This record gives sequence, structure tokens and C-alpha cells, in this order.
Amino acid sequence: MEPFCDLYPALFIKTVHQNATISTMGTWDNNIWSWKLDWTDLLTETETVAAAELFLLLEQVQPCRNIADRRRWIPNTAGIFSVQSAYAVLLKRVNLVEIEPKTLSALKDLWNNNVPTKVSIFGWRLLLDKLPTRETLFNRGGWTETAYLLKISLNILFCLETLQEVNLAKDSDMLFG
Repeated sequence: MEPFCDLYPALFIKTVHQNATISTMGTWDNNIWSWKLDWTDLLTETETVAAAELFLLLEQVQPCRNIADRRRWIPNTAGIFSVQSAYAVLLKRVNLVEIEPKTLSALKDLWNNNVPTKVSIFGWRLLLDKLPTRETLFNRGGWTETAYLLKISLNILFCLETLQEVNLAKDSDMLFG
């Protein structure tokens, strides 16, 4: 279910209490809840129709006076958050890439070795082509062409300066050596 601010954006803009809690959006009369929505301006004809639809939806929702408010995790049918349900939601959003069987086997073997964790992580990233090399950063947009060319230019200048210093050192060795 979408939030009301997404379902009725024009009404949301015109409501007086955009960040109000449920308890301030109505009143109790003889243990019966009635919704009271206040608007900053008069509603147009279209907005009046939308407000009527909203009130029809809200009539189906009655707060419980004797029960404390609680959050409900919608992806889980019981309404309770679990890492497993969050993982399932994330899996639905992500397009999974097929991993070759040989790579998958190598990944399984990688975690069963007695090596430092950082070595395992490096191997994992290497096998999945997730190392932040210049090429992958450039392809993902994290490394612009200008930055790449600037880096190459600076490397060339540094190398040239180093060569000049080496040549000067050789010349001075010949003079004083």
C-alpha cells in the first residue's frame, strides 16, 4: 500500500498537518473515531472528489483506543521484521547475475582456506570482477575521462621529473665522482 502523500499529492500539499500523528487527525466521540482533516485552502472540485475517496478509505481504518501504537513490517505476513524477510525483499529488487560454475566453485573453495580475511575478500572481489581498477571505475562512471587523463598526465610528469633527477645525479657523479 502506498502512503497517502503519494496517493493524493494535491491533498497532502493542502493539509494543515502534514507531519501529524494519527491521534491528532481525528477525535473520539462515545468511543467512536471520526477523522477530521483540515485544509489550508478551499478544495477544488477535483480535490473534493479525491477527499471523498480518501475519507472512504479512512473509514475502514479505526484506531484502537486501548492498544499502544506499533510498527508493522509489511513484507512479512506476520508483520514482524526479520533479516530473512529483508533479504527476500532485497533479492526481489536486484537483478542477479549468473555466476559460472567454475567461478562459483572457486568462491566456495576460497572461503574454506586458512588465509586472512582480507585475502579472502580480495580473492572474492577479484573473481567477481569487483576490484576498483581504473577501468571498472571508468565504466561505472566513478572515474571520469578528464580525471583519468589528468592522472595519466600527472604520472607522466612525475616520471619525467624523476628521470631528470636521475640524469642530474648521474651528471653530478661524473663531475664529482
